[in-house]
Amino acid sequence: MTIPMKINEYPVYIKFSSYKKHLLVEGSSDWNAFKKIIHTISEIQEDESIAEDIFIDTAEMFSNSGNEVHGNRMKVELACKLIEEKISSGKVLGFVDREFRNFTIDSKITDEINKHYRDGIIIWSRGHSIENYLFNIRILKSVFQDITDTRYRYDASIKFNKIFASILVNVCILSFVCCESDNIDRTSNQITFNCFNISDDKISFNMEIFVENLRNNGFSIENIQKIKDSFDKYQNIVHNTDPSVLRWICHGHVGINLLWVIFAQCVYNVCLESPQTEANKALMPKKDLRFKQSISTWITYYLQDQEEFPVDVVNFILNP
Repeated sequence: MTIPMKINEYPVYIKFSSYKKHLLVEGSSDWNAFKKIIHTISEIQEDESIAEDIFIDTAEMFSNSGNEVHGNRMKVELACKLIEEKISSGKVLGFVDREFRNFTIDSKITDEINKHYRDGIIIWSRGHSIENYLFNIRILKSVFQDITDTRYRYDASIKFNKIFASILVNVCILSFVCCESDNIDRTSNQITFNCFNISDDKISFNMEIFVENLRNNGFSIENIQKIKDSFDKYQNIVHNTDPSVLRWICHGHVGINLLWVIFAQCVYNVCLESPQTEANKALMPKKDLRFKQSISTWITYYLQDQEEFPVDVVNFILNP
C-alpha cells in the first residue's frame, strides 16, 4: 500500500521507486484486471520477473487536499503529464476510462476514434471503461455457465446468445437513461429482470413495470417523466446507430450489471419449474466474482487472438 501523496509529488515517488515500471490506473476494478493480466503474461512467458518488476498504482493514492482536479481519470492524466514533463523514461504508463469522449451523439452515435487512443504515456480504454471489453457473447456465455448455480444456465445461455444483438440495443438505451437521471446507481437498481420481455429473436423493455419500480422506490413524478423522455430520445438514436458502436459506448458499470439482469430473465424464460427461484440463482454470484471471472475469460480469448485488447499495455508489460 502506498502512502497518500499530492499529485505533484508523483514524479519524485517514481524517481526513487525500486520498481522498473509503474502502471497507473484509476481504481480497484482496473487494478484487479491488470494484476491478473500481468500475472497471466508472466506465467505464459515463464518469467516471474515480469510480474515482480511492475507495480500498479491507482489514483486513490493521491490525497484530495491541495488538488484542484476531481475524479480519478483526471488525476491519472495529470500525474502522467507531470511524469512526461519531469522524467524522460518509459517507466510509467497510464490507463484511463475513455468514458464518452470522442463519441458524437446526434441522430445516431458515431465513434470518432474506432480504436484505442494514445496520448503520450496515457492509454484510453477502447470503450467507455474496462467493463466494455467484457461485452462479448463468448465471454458472457462462458462466465454465466461457469459461476451460476442454476441448472438452466446452459439453455439460458443459448437464449441469451440468440437475442444478443437486441440485448445490446436495450442495454445501450438504458445506460444512457441512467446516466441522464438524477442518480445513476439508484435508477439502474430499479431495472429488474421482470422489466424485460423475451420473444424468439429479441428482447423488449417493459416501461410500465420499470415505472412501477420507480414509484415504489420514491421517485418523483418529475423524475419519472424525465426518465421516460430520456428513454424515448435514446431509443431512436440507438436504433439508428451501427451495432458495432453500441458495445463501446454503453456505460461500462451499468451495462455489465444489466447484462446479468437480462441473463436472469433468460433463465426465467427457459425455466420449466420455479422460474423465480432459478432466476434469483442466476444473480447470486457477487459482482466482484463476476468481474474477476470475466477478466480471466477475456484474457484467454485475447491469447487466442479472438478478442480486442489494449495491446500497448501488453507491450509495456513485456518490454524490459
